[in-house]
Amino acid sequence: MPTQTLVATQPVVGPYPALPVGAGSLDITFTAVDAVNGNYFVASTPLSIRPEGTIGGDILLVNNPTGGALSISFTSQPLNGRSGDISTYSVGAGVTSAFKYSQLAGWADGSSFVYFAAQAGLTVAVLAR
Repeated sequence: MPTQTLVATQPVVGPYPALPVGAGSLDITFTAVDAVNGNYFVASTPLSIRPEGTIGGDILLVNNPTGGALSISFTSQPLNGRSGDISTYSVGAGVTSAFKYSQLAGWADGSSFVYFAAQAGLTVAVLAR
């Protein structure tokens, strides 16, 4: 198992939920990042690849509830000799940023783990399609 901290993937309800929709059933939970050890989540397999793009895939939401900009880095995996880390992406104060993992090649390792590292103060939620 990785030494980073696991962030649980959360399902998104819809498009035709059972009625009545219960209180809290549409809510998502943001989790504080582990700024010391880093973080990871278990990727879901995208549903299908179509000419207009991939349908499905996980979305990483990054929330900055602090008063100043903080950064997050997305760790890539080797893909045909290339590395494409997104390093120190700045998330402004009071901003929520999103990254969609619709293609796992180059992001997930052989165990379907996706890694990221972030500064303390950021919170994240991983939404599964």
